[in-house]
Amino acid sequence: MQHFKFFQLLVISLLSFTSYAQIPIKIANPYNVPVLFLASDSVPMVTVHVGFKAGSAMDGELFGLSALTSSLLTKGYANLNTQEVANLIADTGAIIDASTSRDMLDLAINSLTEPMAYKNAMQIFTAILSKPSFSNANLEQQKKQQQAVLRFDKESPNAVAINDFFQSLYLTHPYAHPINGTAKTIQKITRKDVVSFYERYLVRENAVIVIVGKISVNEAKKLANDILSKLKKGKKAPNIPLAKPLTKPFSKHIDFKATQTTFYLGQLGITHHNKNYFPLMVGNYILGSGDLNSRLSLVLREKNGLTYGVSSEFLPMPGIGPFYIHFATKNRAANEALELTNQVVKDFITKGPTEDELNKAKAYLVGSFPLALASNTSIAGKLLKIAFYDLPYDFLATYVQNLQAVTAEEVKIAMQATLRASNMLTVEVGP
Repeated sequence: MQHFKFFQLLVISLLSFTSYAQIPIKIANPYNVPVLFLASDSVPMVTVHVGFKAGSAMDGELFGLSALTSSLLTKGYANLNTQEVANLIADTGAIIDASTSRDMLDLAINSLTEPMAYKNAMQIFTAILSKPSFSNANLEQQKKQQQAVLRFDKESPNAVAINDFFQSLYLTHPYAHPINGTAKTIQKITRKDVVSFYERYLVRENAVIVIVGKISVNEAKKLANDILSKLKKGKKAPNIPLAKPLTKPFSKHIDFKATQTTFYLGQLGITHHNKNYFPLMVGNYILGSGDLNSRLSLVLREKNGLTYGVSSEFLPMPGIGPFYIHFATKNRAANEALELTNQVVKDFITKGPTEDELNKAKAYLVGSFPLALASNTSIAGKLLKIAFYDLPYDFLATYVQNLQAVTAEEVKIAMQATLRASNMLTVEVGP
């Protein structure tokens, strides 16, 4: 059985390698909008993303406006209501979804390439993007749903902790507020606000397009031009300002009745263009990226039994994304777990990884990389990041090579250049 599973992984890896080893084609268009295309014959489907620099960082004072706008996109266009649009999409077999992060608003479709289904699905997709109705009835319904999410978040110690972590780390920066906004700001948003946000940010000059699937270059070019021709020209969104780092440690305790205490601790991390990107990715895996053999897991979970799981992450973002460590522990062990975590981080920053840790980390990251690109959807998601964050077009093709080139000394230097163990933000949610 183990040999069979290994064979399955090997086959998937080899199939995926042919996709990520290719460099996507940049499709020229009359509008000079970044459009990336990668042909994939694995299944008769196509995935399309249209990403806009219109994430929650562009909310202004109306926190949650981007999330509300994205949720309304698929709820009606032209004279069609929500149910009529849903029925049309269902008839094509396609899946259309809109989402918002702090950086990006993304409308995506997965469609069959059977000619009639493909034609109808892309017409619907383009209409949703170019002619949303934003009815008052749908707006009020989505506001209620977003308010319900916010109420649920207040009952979740993890949601309370991560929201306060961002607020405490970014203060007045556009990344500080929750993506879904607050109860007060959501209530203030009107249809006029949504329409204004759409007309300002969901425009051609502020867009990127990614297409992956079983279609030709000419078909991809026609599709991209069809989408772009329906969008207003507009103008690019302003650059997100760089966040200012903490200059001293800061700790915050939030009272919360629970059987465990939840921690988020960290500081500012990196952008996607940080020169130490690959050493930091390798270093983070060794430190605590979720693997049970990470240093944090070995100390907190295996050796001391203080948590079921601990993870760390660098989240690259244009305004400088965060580095954070997250875990939950028994209330009576909170101080011990926090002290051990800080000690592990300090030791790792000071001394760096061993050669054995480095080799095991690179072997895992290299081996698992193809598995993360085993479908058109996952490949398209990676290419969207390349297009949106202006990464090199050969980023995926050279990813393994760049990982394998990382040395233990580079990891140590990168960690020391990026993190300050003495300036940690700590958010603690519990009794």
